[in-house]
Amino acid sequence: MSTADLRLSREVFLPGVTREQVWEWVADTDSLNRLAGLPPVQAEVMDAAFGNTKSRVQAHRLFPVTWEEGPFEFVRPVGYRVVRKFIGSPISVYHWGCDLKEEQGGVRLSFRADITLRSRLFGPLVRLIGSHDIDKIVGAFAKATEKFTRTGTPVYVQPPGPMATGAEERLAARMPLVRRASPALAPRLETFVHEAADVELMRMRPFELADRWGAPRMETLRMMLHAAKAEILNLTWDVLCPHCRVPSVRTDALADVEANGWCKVCNLTSTNDFDTAVEVSFAVHPSIRPIEPVQFCLGSPAKRHGLIFQQLLKVGERRPVDVFVPAGNYMLMRADSENRLALEVGDGEPRVAARIGLDGVTSGDAQPRVSSGPGMVRFDLANETGHDVRVGLALATPATDSASAAIVTTLQDFRDLFSSQVLAPGVQMSMATVTLLFTDLKGSTSLYESYGDAPIYVKVRDHFAVLTEAVRAENGTVVKTIGDAVMASFLTPVAGVRAALLMQQKIADLNTRIGQPALVVKVGLHSGPCLVVNANDRLDYFGNTVNHAARIEGQSKGADVVITEAVARDPEVVGILGGREVRVSTFEAALKGLTGTHRLTRLELPVAGCCLSFPRATHS
Repeated sequence: MSTADLRLSREVFLPGVTREQVWEWVADTDSLNRLAGLPPVQAEVMDAAFGNTKSRVQAHRLFPVTWEEGPFEFVRPVGYRVVRKFIGSPISVYHWGCDLKEEQGGVRLSFRADITLRSRLFGPLVRLIGSHDIDKIVGAFAKATEKFTRTGTPVYVQPPGPMATGAEERLAARMPLVRRASPALAPRLETFVHEAADVELMRMRPFELADRWGAPRMETLRMMLHAAKAEILNLTWDVLCPHCRVPSVRTDALADVEANGWCKVCNLTSTNDFDTAVEVSFAVHPSIRPIEPVQFCLGSPAKRHGLIFQQLLKVGERRPVDVFVPAGNYMLMRADSENRLALEVGDGEPRVAARIGLDGVTSGDAQPRVSSGPGMVRFDLANETGHDVRVGLALATPATDSASAAIVTTLQDFRDLFSSQVLAPGVQMSMATVTLLFTDLKGSTSLYESYGDAPIYVKVRDHFAVLTEAVRAENGTVVKTIGDAVMASFLTPVAGVRAALLMQQKIADLNTRIGQPALVVKVGLHSGPCLVVNANDRLDYFGNTVNHAARIEGQSKGADVVITEAVARDPEVVGILGGREVRVSTFEAALKGLTGTHRLTRLELPVAGCCLSFPRATHS
């Protein structure tokens, strides 16, 4: 900057890596500062008016150093900036930034510090200390990156902290529970608990860890749930701020998650939901590895999962921001406002005009939704609030590696292991879509009358077992049983349909084994939004989708599966309907308590007891 008294800069060329790779490393400023040997920091938020957060930060060198720090400005994966205003220091203002530029065969990385001094007399001392710090950062990072390209060693490697006294004995007693649940992944977890750095064990995101291991995501999640039950890990619920995408609340009890969240960093109050706002993570249990959280940087843009850029706009400022945006759905938002500009990237001009006002973010012509073409998009941002504001572009959907509460709570393992983990009474949270399945045992009353309670009870018990097995096989959960009926939930329509067909196959197999009287099961499915609630100390679903799904089962004749249009039009379900595994017919019916007629689809196995062979459902 032209007003700076001192400028320090360093460049390094990193061969054999991509800009996206380098961004994930260099924008993880917490790990970068650890790597360079800089001191840890302690921080508290001072002010977050209009999301323009200011934090008071302190670090200890030979003596305490204190500064005020605002949020990072960044464009992923191009570069970042942060401003620090020092208190009682020879430095008045410190601008720190990093730029990434692709060049043939690698990436050129440029660091720069622009420093305003309280007195030019301090120039030689500040230059000496500042040059030493920037050389430590650049040198350590270049060395770590070179080792990565040569040997594949991760850029950030830290020695593990000490195990707790008696930890080995506890692991020996507790690991068999995990090995029974996941023989393939349990040894990897045990090694990870022994060898991972403390920072890696403080917040383990199961899908992120699965991707690192090259392991199936859902199997990794299930294994970690069993490890939490065995007290090798702690299960934690993270309530994510929709703007900065980091946890504003971390708690080990779902009952502590409130319907509305508040991020003190963004000064943003938002509505929590199971799809995007709440995700599960794990930490090593303190009886295995006691860890004291240590922080080396506040910002870490790389950890703002799903945030494409973040900019700070002064009063009345207009600023163009050029950023590569792939096709998809996004939100352009002011940090402390829930009123956002929805952006659909797929068609349209590669330019977006955005007005940031007291009422949130709208397009230049006051529309709440716009479209753009994919690729390089120019955002013309205009701050009309009368205050400095923070603006960001984020994915409208959760980060692809987020194990959301919607995913976790539709797993049978979670319900079996953590049945006491429920929302607080009266708290309701939305779920954008869930597939609900209802079954009923046809003619059960006459069966009991004709054959007696005891013989039929055994058959009914066995029938519940095979239904639950089918639900578990497709990553679903049995929500509850109602008499001879089952209510189950699934994250996707195709998982519900697969489970329903598998149920009918298994019931046919059961009838072959146990003989007369044959059991006939009716099954119906529907998908849609709903509320997640606490009903009798159990996670349950409430709303029109539930009522609709309950009515569909009544249209089943038995030994078939009836689905609604909401299920039938799912692309993966369309693949099943068009295959040769099932007989498909459509019909219309009136549903009790619902208006009009409804178009339904009936699925039947062509031969009783046939073997289904379509691909199994997975979560990618």
